[in-house]
Amino acid sequence: TEQDFYDLISMSLQAILEVIEERYPQLAEEYYADADLSDRSMYFTATGVLTVEAVTSLLESLNDSLESGTTFEEWKEDFRSGKEVVNIPASRLETIYRNHRQTAYTKANCVQDKISEDDRSYGLYDAIDDDRTRRAHKKADGVIKPLDDPWWVRNMIPNGHNCRCDRIVLTAEEVEALGGVTK
Repeated sequence: TEQDFYDLISMSLQAILEVIEERYPQLAEEYYADADLSDRSMYFTATGVLTVEAVTSLLESLNDSLESGTTFEEWKEDFRSGKEVVNIPASRLETIYRNHRQTAYTKANCVQDKISEDDRSYGLYDAIDDDRTRRAHKKADGVIKPLDDPWWVRNMIPNGHNCRCDRIVLTAEEVEALGGVTK
């Protein structure tokens, strides 16, 4: 029904907002020195931002933008006029903005996946397959694995800066129709 649709959208938005509040600012050198990839999703960083205060300001600004629904241009203007002056080129700001949004959406989708895990417990890696798609992403395109498979820790979407890939959640019947789990 129409109400079910609006309830789902509301639930997804709430999951996104909860997810973004769980991330902690961290300097890039500490973030990239951490060998445990599973912990990285708890942190937010931006290369070239030199103080924890500036990373915190950037993260708070992005979270506010996501919650209020501002566009990139609106966020950029607001951020540039903020209390922390961080000299980041517009192209890098766009990458940071997109990565933050995509990470929030993906983490919220993972929350939703766990809720519906009873009947949808597999993921299909879906790359865009154009001339901008990275070689590793093309190689992963079409891979089907259980959602709890360690492969997803190394290949979670977004799988790098400006990643446009997606993970499609499947039922066991859909997996069988597509040829089964990838070995």
